[in-house]
Amino acid sequence: MKKLINIAVLTLVIAGSVLTSCKNEVDDFFDKSAAERLSESLQNYSDILVAQGGKWQLEYFTTSDEPGYVYLMTFNKDGSVKISGNNVYISKLTNIDASNPSFGSETTLWDVIGDDGPVLSLSSYNKYFHLFADPEDIPGTEADENGYGHKGDYEFDLMAYRGDTLFLQGKKHSVNMIMTRVAESIDDEPYLTNVVALADSFFNAKVPTVYMTLENGSRYVITDGASLILGMYPQYGDAISMTDYFNAIITPAGLRFMSPITLDLYPVNATVPADTVARNALRTGVTTVQTFVKQADGSLLCREDGVTKISADTINKIPLDVNMAWKLNASNLGGSLADVYNGIAPSLKAYNSTTTLQFIELWGRLVEKLDENGQVVRDPITRRAITEPVYYLYFNLRRRTSVLRLNFNLKYERTGENEIAFKLDGTGDAAAELYYANVSGIKDFVDALASRTFIVSSSSLLAPLDLKFVDKADSGSYISFDWNKHT
Repeated sequence: MKKLINIAVLTLVIAGSVLTSCKNEVDDFFDKSAAERLSESLQNYSDILVAQGGKWQLEYFTTSDEPGYVYLMTFNKDGSVKISGNNVYISKLTNIDASNPSFGSETTLWDVIGDDGPVLSLSSYNKYFHLFADPEDIPGTEADENGYGHKGDYEFDLMAYRGDTLFLQGKKHSVNMIMTRVAESIDDEPYLTNVVALADSFFNAKVPTVYMTLENGSRYVITDGASLILGMYPQYGDAISMTDYFNAIITPAGLRFMSPITLDLYPVNATVPADTVARNALRTGVTTVQTFVKQADGSLLCREDGVTKISADTINKIPLDVNMAWKLNASNLGGSLADVYNGIAPSLKAYNSTTTLQFIELWGRLVEKLDENGQVVRDPITRRAITEPVYYLYFNLRRRTSVLRLNFNLKYERTGENEIAFKLDGTGDAAAELYYANVSGIKDFVDALASRTFIVSSSSLLAPLDLKFVDKADSGSYISFDWNKHT
């Protein structure tokens, strides 16, 4: 029995020495308590927020049902923060029926507090920011959101800080966001007004469809871009059954989706079946994207892969969109084409002294397709009429008391990636043919367009609201057109 007791005592002594050794190692590694480490972390983040002038851009999201909103926040050492925004819900604070964004700015209080980790708390009410956290019905929507509102956050877990970027997560709703340091000298109102203007230039409602071209050359159609709740489906897939929606935010740098989105890759120009099994069999892989950076040509390039791009259709297809019309910009012409255009007015006056040229336009529309007997061609299954596009070069002339329209039949030939040729033979409605035969300026302009191949360009490949046609054989000779409301 005595031996057993001695062995037990020896065992306890050994165990105690081991535990003592472990305790010493832990003390060496964790030389500060959890409370001390948290306190240092709170101070560290507080110092980061007020450093270099304390101004930050917050890319703020509520839920996946809303776009993101840009806010500017200027943190001061006295615990105050100026918060500025420019969005439609700021407008609705004073006019519930407002549909355009407006600017608002207010100074309130902030703090970095401790919880499971450091938390940025915007601790006093700011009417221009906390409106997204108010549990009230959202103005201007059909749904009743009483009790939860936008589901926005006003406290944020501070997750990490890297390279002048703070990574945040909403305390209540766990939405990931980022804050980026901006220059102290930035003036809030013009900065945020520019963000609003950028949104319109990226996804202009006048351009009905844009595309995301993926790494393998296949494309997704993007609809509803102006809402920043982007509808997307494979280009040759079914829009009704295959459209998914993703919310995004516009910033001065470009566009960012709230979360990374994964898109299926399909063979280029392949028809994508609606059947899930057949669609998966056709799929060649996936790609994941989130952040797109504005390029000099107006397009948006994916930061993650450096290849995926968002832009409008191929630039020489833009004039062929029957949902758009193009008005000649008489102040932006050059070379022999400008000379030909300038010859229209005097020849009109010589033909009829009361007739003047108002404008020239390119436009198209869909018409019912007819067979050789003049009967409407119908889809054999749905029996709906099949339509086809027709295009016109249109001269609007004003007489003393009336307007005369000349519609010349126009066809296009896409001769290269950015090339186009107009096909005009002087035929059209009766008035067009009459003036072609009798007014040299009209004839010369029509013939000049018909005899050249043009290189097409635009100031923006994403929102091409202007087109420039440069003579391929003479770069000093060009005409230009601006988007015009389709009539």
